Amino acid sequence: MQPKKTLGVLALARQMTAVVGIVAAGSLGMVQPAFGAATGTFTMLMVSTHSYTTVKQPEVTTFGGGLNGVAVIVESSGDPFTKGTHGDTTCVVYGRQTPKRFRLETTCTFSDARGENKLYMSGRRTGGGVETGGSGGGTLDGGTGRFANVRGSCDYEATYRSNKRVLTTVNCSWEQP
Repeated sequence: MQPKKTLGVLALARQMTAVVGIVAAGSLGMVQPAFGAATGTFTMLMVSTHSYTTVKQPEVTTFGGGLNGVAVIVESSGDPFTKGTHGDTTCVVYGRQTPKRFRLETTCTFSDARGENKLYMSGRRTGGGVETGGSGGGTLDGGTGRFANVRGSCDYEATYRSNKRVLTTVNCSWEQP
């Protein structure tokens, strides 16, 4: 009788070990950034004013300049992109337009309201125009503070408004090792 009882205790111990392992794995998942890459999505709304210099020639128009404004994260799957986080955006924009082709490139920095955390982004688009806007794509290129080492990809829609204002909705997927 003793061997059966010992086997029963060993089976119970294995089951308890499995349960403890599952609970521990779940707990470790909550601190995932320390043990693996955190991932998620967010949507940012940017309202900016542009100050482009434009050079028009017979077959090409070249433009470049600054795009400065404010941004707020309106949807998020969680940290480090907390919903409601807001701050300033500063971008440099460069582009060319011919009768057959349009190309725009941006490099931007988002600084949270305290200026403690910066997110670096870049974008490009080949559709639309500088007077109307259009859809494009971009990347998340790291940052400082809570945005350090963030990498990802984004889609955006820019709408040019009156008085040199630009409304941009940015949807991103990110990863942070």
